[in-house]
Amino acid sequence: MSLSKPTLTPAMQRLTSRVKERAADVKERVRHTLHSSSERFSADEVEDYDSYRSYSSPPIREQHAGGVPISPSFGGAQRAGAGAISSSYRRGEQLGGGDTSEGGTETDGDDSRSDVTDPYVEEVENEAWGNRPGIAVRKIHVAVCAARNLMAKGADDSSDPFCILEFDGKQKRTTTKVDSLNPLWDEEFVFTIPHASTLPGSAAAKQETLEISIYSRSRTKKHHGFLGRVRFPINFYGESEGILPRGQEKLIYYPLEKRSLLSRVKGEIGLKLWYDDTPRSEDYDSDASIEGPRSPGDDESDFDGGSVAVYAKDNRRGGIHQQGNVAHVVTGVSSPFDLVDQVEYLFVRVLRARALLAADSNGTSDPYVKIHVGPRSAQTRVIKHELNPEWNEVFAFNKAPGSGSDQNHIDRETGVLELSVWDEDFLTADDFLGQIQIPLHSVPMRVYPEKGVDPQWFKLERRSLKDAVKGDIMVAVWFGTQSDEAFASAWQSDTGGLPQFRSRSYATPRMWYLRVTVIEAQNLTATDAGGSDPFVKVKLGSTQEARTKPQASTLNPVWKEDLFFVVAEPFEDSLLLTVADFNPYSANDFLGQIRIPLGSIETRLTNREVGSRWYALDKGDNRRAVSGRLHLRLVFEGGYHINDGSVTHNSDSRPTAKQLWRPPIATLELGIIGAAGLPIMKTNSATGGGTTDAYVVAKHGKKWVRTRTVKDESAPLWNEQYTWDVHEPSTVLTIGVFDNQHTRHTALEKARNNKDKPLGKMRIRLSTLEGNKVYRGSFPLFLHKKRITPMGTLDLAIRFTYPSSLPILRQYLRPVLPAMHYLDPIGKDAAETLRISAMNLVADRLAKYDPPLRREVVEYMLDTDEMLFTMRRIRANWNRIKAVFSGVPWALQQFNRVCQWRSPPLTLTVHGVFIFMVLRPHFILPTVLAMLVGRGAFYFQHRPRGPASMDPRLSGGEEPEDDVDDEEDEEELMKGKDKTSIKVIQNPYRNYKIIKARFDKMKGYAALVQNILGQIAAQGERLTALLEWRDPRASTAFCSFCAIMAVFLFFAPIRYVAILVGCFIMRHPRFRNPLPPAPVNLFLRLPSLEDRII
Repeated sequence: MSLSKPTLTPAMQRLTSRVKERAADVKERVRHTLHSSSERFSADEVEDYDSYRSYSSPPIREQHAGGVPISPSFGGAQRAGAGAISSSYRRGEQLGGGDTSEGGTETDGDDSRSDVTDPYVEEVENEAWGNRPGIAVRKIHVAVCAARNLMAKGADDSSDPFCILEFDGKQKRTTTKVDSLNPLWDEEFVFTIPHASTLPGSAAAKQETLEISIYSRSRTKKHHGFLGRVRFPINFYGESEGILPRGQEKLIYYPLEKRSLLSRVKGEIGLKLWYDDTPRSEDYDSDASIEGPRSPGDDESDFDGGSVAVYAKDNRRGGIHQQGNVAHVVTGVSSPFDLVDQVEYLFVRVLRARALLAADSNGTSDPYVKIHVGPRSAQTRVIKHELNPEWNEVFAFNKAPGSGSDQNHIDRETGVLELSVWDEDFLTADDFLGQIQIPLHSVPMRVYPEKGVDPQWFKLERRSLKDAVKGDIMVAVWFGTQSDEAFASAWQSDTGGLPQFRSRSYATPRMWYLRVTVIEAQNLTATDAGGSDPFVKVKLGSTQEARTKPQASTLNPVWKEDLFFVVAEPFEDSLLLTVADFNPYSANDFLGQIRIPLGSIETRLTNREVGSRWYALDKGDNRRAVSGRLHLRLVFEGGYHINDGSVTHNSDSRPTAKQLWRPPIATLELGIIGAAGLPIMKTNSATGGGTTDAYVVAKHGKKWVRTRTVKDESAPLWNEQYTWDVHEPSTVLTIGVFDNQHTRHTALEKARNNKDKPLGKMRIRLSTLEGNKVYRGSFPLFLHKKRITPMGTLDLAIRFTYPSSLPILRQYLRPVLPAMHYLDPIGKDAAETLRISAMNLVADRLAKYDPPLRREVVEYMLDTDEMLFTMRRIRANWNRIKAVFSGVPWALQQFNRVCQWRSPPLTLTVHGVFIFMVLRPHFILPTVLAMLVGRGAFYFQHRPRGPASMDPRLSGGEEPEDDVDDEEDEEELMKGKDKTSIKVIQNPYRNYKIIKARFDKMKGYAALVQNILGQIAAQGERLTALLEWRDPRASTAFCSFCAIMAVFLFFAPIRYVAILVGCFIMRHPRFRNPLPPAPVNLFLRLPSLEDRII
C-alpha cells in the first residue's frame, strides 16, 4: 500500500512551505559537509527539520498500510560528529504499547509484510546523500530461519507467531505461521546503511539497534501476544559483534529476551546475520526484502495441526556469549530432524496452466494433471470449465520407500518425471491435452534452509503427431527431505495420498473441576403425610450425574454436601439440579428443578471462600406445581490437577489455571524412526495378501501427536520428530503403535465400524533419562490379549534437554501435586470417579478432530483398564514385593554364616566392629551413611544406560494356563451388554455359569488387594532406586546428602542432633506447612518398576 501526502489546510501549507525552504538549506549544508569540514547544525536548524518531519504528514504517523500505529515523537536528533541528520525516528512505545498480560502490539492482523518508513524523510536523505561514486553502502542481511519452543498464547496451547524486524526506523514483517510453537520461516530481509568510513567525524555517531520481535497473532483481542525479542546494537559503521561478513554467516539460535518484568518469554529464534559492502552507484532499495520460498498457504500452518517437525537442540553444538544472549551455534546447514534419518523425496509442485486446448463443446475444458514417476502415479483435482486452471498442489514421492523392492525406488540417474494434462469426460475417455517430461538427473536438490526452487513454464508437447496440443504448464520440481516446508501439506506417497492419514497433533481439552455445594432447601412441597424425604440429583450433560443423601421427613432439609464434576471448555452445557422425594418402593416424586448455565459460574484458583446463592425452584416440563428454593455454592476449581489417565503413569501435574503454571524447565524431543517385524493385521482386498497400515501415537502432558499412516508395510519408516515442554521431570511419555483399520473406506468397512488395533506400547519416565544426551535404539513391543505376545520392535530416538540442573533438582523438592490437593483434598472415591469422567471426556473430544484420534486409541493410551483385577497383575505385584525384600533372606544367611564361624576372619571382623560400635555409638549413623554412599558408588558403574523397555517376565507373562483361561473368561463376561444377565462361557474343558456377583463384590475386593500390593511394591522399588541410579539426578542428590551428613555427624554430638530432630518433628502446628516436606516429595518422584508392567 502506497503512502500519499495528506491534504493540508492553507495555514499548514504556508508553514510547510517555510519549513521546506529551511530544509532545502539543511540539505545543501549536508552536501557541503561531505566534501569539507565537520560543520555542525545550529539548534534552530535542527528544530526546523524536526518541525518539517512532524507537521508535513501527521496522518501517516497514526497508521500505515499494515495497521501498526507509529508514535509521532520522532526525535530528529543531530548526529554529533557527522553533521548529518538521522534517518531514523524514535517511537514512544514498542509496537503500540507496554507489555500486557497477553503481550503488546496493536495491529489489524494483516499477515502481509509491512515496511514502515517516512517517505518525506527518505526523500530528504536520498537527495542529501545522492548516488555519489566512491561512497559505499553497507547492507545488513537478516535471514529469519525458525523459532522453537515458543510460549503458547492461545486457548489450545499454541500460537500464531510472526516476526517484526525494526532497524533505523523501518519495519519489516514475516508471514504468520498458524498453530505452531516451532515455526519455520526461511525469509530474508535487507537493511541498508551508508558506510561511515567516508563520513567525517563519524566515530562519535550514535549507534542504532536491530530489534527482532516475535508476536502471536490474536484473532479476538486488540493486542497481539508478545513472545520475545532479540536486539543487536549496530554502530554507524554498520558493525556489530553478531553480524559477520558475507560468506562467514552461520545459523545461530538466540534465547528470546523479555520486554518488561511482566513478560512471560521462552524459546529461541534462529537467525543468520551478515553484511556486504557495495558501491553507492549501484541501484539499491532501502526497503527491499528478499523472501524465501512461499507456499500457496503461507499465512496458514505449514502442516496440519502444527506439530510434525521441530528444531531440536544438538548436544554437539558449541555455545558462545554474544550480545548478552547465550547462543547455540550450528556450523553449516542445520536440519530440524537431527534425531531421525533424512528421507529423500521428489517434490512436484503443480501451480497452473494457461491457454489450454478447448476439448469440450462449450469451448472450455475440465483439466487435471496426471503425474507419473516410475511405477507410482498421482493426479491433481479437476478444475471445471477453465482453460487457465490453477491447482497449486504439491506431491511428495518417497525416493526409497520402506522395505519395498528396488522396482519401487526412484532412479535419479535414469528416471523421468512425466506430467500430462487431461480433460475429464464422464461418458467417454478423457481427452489428452499435452504432456511434459523432465529427466530426474536435471532436478536440483534442495535442503533446508536453502532458498526454494523457482517454478518454470513448460510448453506442452504431443505424444504422437495426431494429438492436438496447446498451452503451457507451470511446475516446480526438486529433490528434498521431510524437513522441507512443503512436505506436511503435500500429497504423500507413503500415505497413499489420503489427507486424513497425515501427521497431526492434538491437544487435551482444558478441563475444570466444578464443585457444587448443596447446602440446604426451604419450603419444599409435601408429598407424604409426614413430609418428604428430599434429595438433590445433579446432572451435567448425558454422562455425569451425582446425588445427595435423602433427608428424612423434612421440608427444610440441610445437606452441606460437595459434588464434583469435570467440565471441558468451552462451557456450552447447563447444570440441571432436580429436587425429588425419595420413595424406596416406587418412583421418586418431583419437587422442582433448576437449570444453571455453566458460563455464569465463577472460578477460583485458591481455597478462598466463595459466596453462596439462593435459587428458586421451577416445574420445568412437569405439570405439577412446585414451591421452595435451593441454597447452592457453585465454583470452577482452577487450582487442582485433573488426572485424565493412569494414576501411576501420570504425564502432567499442572493445575487447570494457567496463572498457576511455572515456566517449563526442560524440553523433551522424540524422534519416531520406524518399526520392524510388525505382524500382519488384515488382508489386502486388492492383492489378497496380508498387510499392515501402522501409525504411532505419543502422549505427554496435554499434547498428543500421531504420525502419518504408512500403508502396506510391516517395516514402516516414519522419521518424524516432535517436541514437548517439560514442567515436571517425574512424568511419563507414552508411545503406542496401532494398525489403521480404516484405510479402504469402503461401505463394508463403515458398516463393520472397525476399531484400530493396538500393536503394543511403551512408557518412558523422563527422570530416568540423563540430560542433554541422545538415546537411540530399538524397543520391543508386546501385546497382552490371551497371553503376552511379541509384536515387533519400534525404533526411537529420545533427548531430554535442559539448560541447568538446578531447576530440575528444585522441582524434586516441590510437592508432586498443586497445593489445593493438600489444602482441600478430594476423597479417593470421588477422585476415581472424576478420573474416569475425565478420560471419557478426553476420548470424546479427541474423536471429534478431523482426522479423529479414535476412542479406542485414546483408551488404550490412557490405560483405562489399569484398575481391573486380573490374576496376572496380582501375581506380578506379589513377585515385585518378593524382589524388594530379597535382600532380607540374604542378610539372614550371612549372619548365620558368621554365627557358625564358617569364615573365622569374617567372624572376628564382625566382632570387632560390633564392640567398637557399642563403645562408640555416635559412629553408628555416620558409618551407615558412609556404607550407603559406598553402595551407591558401586552401583554407579552398573547404572542403566538407556530407557527401560516393557518387561514381559516382570508383567507375569510366564503364568500357568489356568490363569490365562481365567482372564479369557473375564474378558468374555465384560463384553456382555446386559451386566445383570448370566452369561454362559463355552470352554472346551469347562462349561459353567459365571454370575455377575463375581465381577462386582469379589472382584472389587480382589482389585483392592491387587492395587495395595502394587503400592507396597512401588514404595520398596523407590527405596532401591535411590542407590541403583534409575533416576541419575535423585541418586546423585541422595549420595551427596549422605556423604555430607556422614561427615557432619562424625564431628557433631549425636545427642544434640537428636534433640534438634525431635523438637522439629514435634513443633507447634503454627510452624507446620500443610504441604508435604521435601524428602517426601523427592521419594514420591522416584521411579518404580510399575512403568514396565504390560
